Amino acid sequence: MVDNISYKKIWVISYPLILGGVAQNIVSVTDTAFIGKFGGEIPLGAVGNGGIFYMVIIMAGLGFAAGGEILIGRRNGEENYKQIGKVFSHLFYCLCFLGVVIFLFTKFAVPDLIEAVSKSKEIAQYTNEYLDYRAYGILFSFFNFAFRAFYVGITETKVLIINTFILCAINVALDYGLIFGELGLPMMGIAGAALASVIAEAVASLHFVYYTSKINHQKYSLFEFPKIQRDIISRINVIASPIMLRNLIAFSSWLAFFLMIEHISARDLAISHIVKTLYMVLIIPLMGYSACTSTMVSNLIGQGQIDKVLTIIKRISILSVLSSLVMVPLNFLFPETLISFYTNDTTLIADTIPTLHIISGSMIMFSLVNILFSGVIGTGDRKAILLIEIITTIIYLTAAFMFAFHYNLAIELVWSSEYIYFGLMGIMAFIYLRMDRWKKLNL
Repeated sequence: MVDNISYKKIWVISYPLILGGVAQNIVSVTDTAFIGKFGGEIPLGAVGNGGIFYMVIIMAGLGFAAGGEILIGRRNGEENYKQIGKVFSHLFYCLCFLGVVIFLFTKFAVPDLIEAVSKSKEIAQYTNEYLDYRAYGILFSFFNFAFRAFYVGITETKVLIINTFILCAINVALDYGLIFGELGLPMMGIAGAALASVIAEAVASLHFVYYTSKINHQKYSLFEFPKIQRDIISRINVIASPIMLRNLIAFSSWLAFFLMIEHISARDLAISHIVKTLYMVLIIPLMGYSACTSTMVSNLIGQGQIDKVLTIIKRISILSVLSSLVMVPLNFLFPETLISFYTNDTTLIADTIPTLHIISGSMIMFSLVNILFSGVIGTGDRKAILLIEIITTIIYLTAAFMFAFHYNLAIELVWSSEYIYFGLMGIMAFIYLRMDRWKKLNL
């Protein structure tokens, strides 16, 4: 329960989420780094595309879990703890079903889709090789989403620290072993990167089960597995559906962006994936603050403390911007060092630096805008969430397309379209939060 909105309380909730956010990014980052060293530009671009395809595919589960997380947060704020267990059980049912459906879709439909949208047959082949193994991780990812939603919703997030450490340690070790054939393991290259990720996610699932078996089940009515109640699923879906669609739009737009770049050149695609992974690492603290925002806003509304919502958003925004001001200078002080984690090619390193500098400014915008938009998500207003995302995405992709193909700008200038995306989203989220509409919602 959120009983105060002090900076200390924000930090207590946020820092496990910040560390937990590593889990969302470490798999893609590690795979890209090792493959960049292993195979060069084309495999690097293929694994990067595969990672984004994977994120697009699992957006349904991630969005549905976010809906459950908001509802759990609302019930936690109301101190209606018994209802939390029912919400968790139904969230678990739905995520398991979705996981199986999306796994089958990935195995049987996605390969043809990748071949259809890729310009390079070689990149498509490597991407499909990666996803052929990576698809099995969908089942474990969806399983983990349910537990993560539960712990974030009740603001007991310290378990995410241990779970993240387990996932990261296993993924890094197995990436090294299975990609390069070290540690007594077979050399599998791209397939090894995918398999390492699947095993790491499976072990993380086992840890969640073990940890949850030790907590107070009766307080939350956990593991009672009640009969399916359509009203609970409907309530989760009402909140989750726009978030699911919003996440799908957001990551699909990023996929579209990278497919545009692939049609320019393999070199620009490699540059973009290196920048993307560095971007993902540096924004991990910001994503933690983002998750903290949505859950604290939901809890406060559940407690009837609507007057404190804008205060919490303001305070988290300050912490988020300060964090970005600490992280962003690394891009200017040590660009060669950071990029060298992904490639030994000195010319590729030099070509990547201008794009890295361009996205550094957008990170500062992101640190503020993402908190504002997470505040909107925390209110549960599905129409506002979806409308903001659709408008910004259409304008963003139009600008990126014009920069890339009409004006034939350099890759770093194509990436400047990020400023348009965050600028529009920030303005609309700010206007919405100043309105009274969200104060009258009933979840």
